[in-house]
Amino acid sequence: MLLDATAVEGRTRQFVELLDEGNVDQAVLVSREIPPIEVGLIVVELTSDVAVSFCKAAGMMYSAVFLDPLPARRIAKFLSSLPEKEAMDLCRALPANGIADVLVDMDNGWRDRFLEYLPEAQSETVKRLSSYENDVVGAIMSSDFIAARSGASVPMLRETIKTLPKGRSPREPFVFVLDAGDRLCGMISWKDLLQGSEQSTVNDIMVTNVVAVRDTDKAMEAAHIYQKRGLSVLPVVNKEDHLVGVVSLEEALELLAHEAVNTYPFCGQDDESTFTPVVGSIRRRLPWMSLNVFLNLGAVAIISGFEETIEELPIIAAFLPMITDMGGNVGIQALSVSIRSIALKEADFSDIFYSIRKECFVGIINGSSLGVLFGLIVILFEKNWMLALAAGLALGINVLLACLVGGCMPFLVKKCGLDPAMVTGPLLTTITDCTGVIVYLGLTQGLLSYIISNE
Repeated sequence: MLLDATAVEGRTRQFVELLDEGNVDQAVLVSREIPPIEVGLIVVELTSDVAVSFCKAAGMMYSAVFLDPLPARRIAKFLSSLPEKEAMDLCRALPANGIADVLVDMDNGWRDRFLEYLPEAQSETVKRLSSYENDVVGAIMSSDFIAARSGASVPMLRETIKTLPKGRSPREPFVFVLDAGDRLCGMISWKDLLQGSEQSTVNDIMVTNVVAVRDTDKAMEAAHIYQKRGLSVLPVVNKEDHLVGVVSLEEALELLAHEAVNTYPFCGQDDESTFTPVVGSIRRRLPWMSLNVFLNLGAVAIISGFEETIEELPIIAAFLPMITDMGGNVGIQALSVSIRSIALKEADFSDIFYSIRKECFVGIINGSSLGVLFGLIVILFEKNWMLALAAGLALGINVLLACLVGGCMPFLVKKCGLDPAMVTGPLLTTITDCTGVIVYLGLTQGLLSYIISNE
């Protein structure tokens, strides 16, 4: 049943009133129509007797569902107020990663007794989760997942999932497939599992190219993988490639949000923004533009070296701005994509080779298309096939080089600790100007006799 905010508020008041009246059984029924976190916030403020009565009536498994979203420290404080037996039963019903977080805030004596109270397998899992450093994947992963053995029957797996206790199904709608050595070898969405035929096995419907991280990798790196790849779930393996947990989307988003909050107030201290004072903007921009003046002298020197060629056929100078400007424009496109990816944490220096491969293909296709188009324009105006060949080929090569430079330069500049938005523009225009001039005038000089004979 869907409830609006007013209805939820009414149910919440009714829930509190029923608890005050001691009508625990009815309160349990009403609680199922309230968001779990709201139920949890109310229950942890109850007296010990009422809280125990409610949790027993609701069942420890269901009680763990509404406690789990609360901060671990608040859960630990609540458990400390309960009789030890009930507190241990309730804590045991939490997911293993939730137990590990709660135990950090419990006193050592209670923690030791609780670990002895757990079944051996569950106790070992909790101890392992508690052993990770706070900033690694193992500290944020959940051990609450479903795994199937390679070769398992799809119908049998569906029936097994149906027997899972209500409210304890993993949040991620995926089944992970393990080989005989418990190594992760595939993954199946519940949708594919439901659509699988009665004769199929998990090997027939699983996806094998699974992106996974190590339990000892940095947690922020896993969050950025989530962001870059657009994943729905991220499995975690240990050094033996055994599946040990999953990182949920909620955990990844929480880390990314925390990073954004911590980074935002300082983002303008080193890099310029719209709100940087005028003096600060001048101080950041002027040195690079001054350097650009001297760098452009290289293009002037190159053109001077082809002075005789230009004097012999002045028309070739008319097409030179088109080649250099097109290179700059194409380079800025690639540059903007790379800078935006870096700013949004979608890519870093490790992705530079992927960017180079991508821009190489883009540059070849766009360069060929623009080169042919420019060549046709030259033919239309000058009726000279050889000049069109030189101009079109020079434009195509310059576009390819501009894509490559624009795509990889921001990563190199960022690696050096400089601001890509400030540095790369002047360098890119200088490089594309120089390469455009060299390629175009070099080709026209080499083909000069053929160009003149076609006049």
